[in-house]
Amino acid sequence: MCIRDIDNIVTGSYSNRDVIVDNDGGIAILTVKRWHHCDAYGVLNGCAALYNITTGSDAHRDAIVDNGGVMTILTGIREHHGVAAVVEYGCDALANITSGSDTRPDAIVANGGVMTILTGIREHHGVAGVVVAGCGALWNIASGADTRRDVIVDNGGVMTILTGIR
Repeated sequence: MCIRDIDNIVTGSYSNRDVIVDNDGGIAILTVKRWHHCDAYGVLNGCAALYNITTGSDAHRDAIVDNGGVMTILTGIREHHGVAAVVEYGCDALANITSGSDTRPDAIVANGGVMTILTGIREHHGVAGVVVAGCGALWNIASGADTRRDVIVDNGGVMTILTGIR
C-alpha cells in the first residue's frame, strides 16, 4: 500500500482513520519511514494523509506526534520547499496537529518547525493557500505560551505574516 492509497482511504472516514492509527503498520508508513524515498508528489500525499488523519481526534494527533510525524512533515517540507502544494499541505497538517493542545506545538518548535513554516510563507507569499495554512499553524503554535510566541517573533514572523497577507 502506498501513501496515496492511505490518503484515499482516510479521506472522509473517521473509522478508517481509527484503523490506520490503531494499526502500527499504518502509522509506520506515514511517519517512521520518513518518506526518504518519495518525490514531491509522494510527500504531498503523505502530508495530505496526515492532515486527514489529524482532523479526527486528539488521539489521532497524539499518535502522529508520538510516532515522529512532526519531524516527517518538517523534513518533507524542507526537502521540497520549492513546491507550494507540499508546503501548504504540510502546514495544514501541522496546524491540525497543534490544534487544541498545549504540548503538541512544542514538538514543532523543538524541531525547528517555526523557521520551516516561516520560510515556506516567505518563498510562497503569493500563494494564498500556503499563507493561510502557514498562518494557521503559527496561530496554534503561538496560542498559550509566551515562549513559542517569542520564537515566532525572534525569527521574523511578524514581517513574514504581514508580507504574506498583503
